[in-house]
Amino acid sequence: MGEIMNWGKMRQGGPSLDAFKGSVTFANIKLRERAELAGCCVWKHERLNKTRLLLRDGVHLNDKGMARYWRSVHGALVMSLKHDQQ
Repeated sequence: MGEIMNWGKMRQGGPSLDAFKGSVTFANIKLRERAELAGCCVWKHERLNKTRLLLRDGVHLNDKGMARYWRSVHGALVMSLKHDQQ
């Protein structure tokens, strides 16, 4: 997990991008498994990985990207509230 959190600091001499993405995928699978065992909901932000939603730096979301992000956060909250009522 540490290599995922510190990947930006480890680019030179660290894992390749493909290896990093594999680690992220593995961590997400394990987190989802544990969350489901604990009876928790897991939310994945969809449709935020488009280049046109990013600022020139390629990292931060532009206005349209932020609007989609907040719509997704709203969806996560609604799902959470529905889950709590069950």
